[in-house]
Order: sequence, then C-alpha cells, then structure tokens
Amino acid sequence: MNNDGHTAAMTVARTCILYSTGTLLIMAGLSFDPAVSFKYGALLTFLLAGFLLIKGTETTTQTQHSDATVPSSSQLTSRDVEDNQNPETEALTAAYLKGCQVTLISALLLWLVSICLAGMN
Repeated sequence: MNNDGHTAAMTVARTCILYSTGTLLIMAGLSFDPAVSFKYGALLTFLLAGFLLIKGTETTTQTQHSDATVPSSSQLTSRDVEDNQNPETEALTAAYLKGCQVTLISALLLWLVSICLAGMN
C-alpha cells in the first residue's frame, strides 16, 4: 500500500474508532436490556455507514483549484471532475468506501444479535 493509501486508511480508521467508542458507551448505558442495546448499536453503526458513504461519494465530485473562484456545478463537466482526480483523492475515496462496507457488515451482525436476543425473551 502506498503512502497515500495508508494515510487515507488511517484517517477512516480513526474516524470509525472514535465513533465506535461513543456507540459502545451508549450500548453500555442500555445494557439493562441487551436486545435494545444491540438494536441501538446497529442503528448508530448504520448511521456511520451512511456518513462514510456520503464522504466517499463526496470526494469524487470535489475539484481542486488553486485560485479562489470555484466553478458552479453547471460549469463542471464529467471530464473536469475526472481530470482533477489525484492519487490522494482516489485513495481517500477507496478508503471511505471500504470502511462503509466493513461498517455495514458489522451493523448487520449487531442487528442479527439484537433479533436473536429479542427472540430469547
């Protein structure tokens, strides 16, 4: 993995770890009912996946200009967006989308655990 990819992966990992810490604290606060705790953990994890998906798709539409004028969306063509893709942006986009995939899998696992715990009651 090149330096850009490693930096992008660490940026996404740091975001996920900090968000997961808050999610785990909320789940610990709801530990009196494990099914509800895992359900809210899954919902918050789905929220993180949505955030990562938005950030991953947002970086592909951003352009980098050295001057202070930013063209409007009607002035940009798809070729302009493709020309302005640099390796850092591509690495960050890939890292956000990979993080979104991992987060969705963990959210589905949390949701399945909540369903199993609700069925046991």
